[in-house]
Parts: sequence; C-alpha cells; structure tokens
Amino acid sequence: MPKDNDLHLSYLEMPILAAVTFEEGRWHRFLTAGLTPGLRLSARAVRDGQELDESPTFRGWDLGLSLGGGITYAGRTRLAVRRGQDHGQPLR
Repeated sequence: MPKDNDLHLSYLEMPILAAVTFEEGRWHRFLTAGLTPGLRLSARAVRDGQELDESPTFRGWDLGLSLGGGITYAGRTRLAVRRGQDHGQPLR
C-alpha cells in the first residue's frame, strides 16, 4: 500500500550506448557510456490518501546519461557482469 505523499514516475527508456573493450586473455574488461532517451508512461502522486495525475508537471520525454563497466569471461561459455549508473532530469 502506498504511503502518504508518494510520487510514482514510469518511463520507457531506450539506451544508446558505446562500448570500449580491453582484452587480456579470456578476461575482457569493458566500459560503456551513452544517452538514455525516455518516454513518460505515467506520473502519479499520492497525497493524503488521494491519487492525483501529475503528468502536466513533468515533460513527456527525458534524456539521461548512462555510464557503466564490467568484465566478461570468454571461455566455452560467455559470462558477463555489468554495473552501471543512469542519471536523468524529468522535470520540465
């Protein structure tokens, strides 16, 4: 159950990333960076138990930045571990 004074934003994001790989034997390290354009699906607020549509308060789109990196093991099977961080500003 939502708490009082909660804000719920839903965006559909499509990351556009570039990657750089550093290969050493079977272990490959990589860095990723790029843009994450997003389309607002919904913006709802709960204030004092009432649900409100907050769509006019936020843009219908968002543009964020994404940075990440990870490591890949390229043996018989390929295993990758990635960690990233995304940042965007959805306010109008």
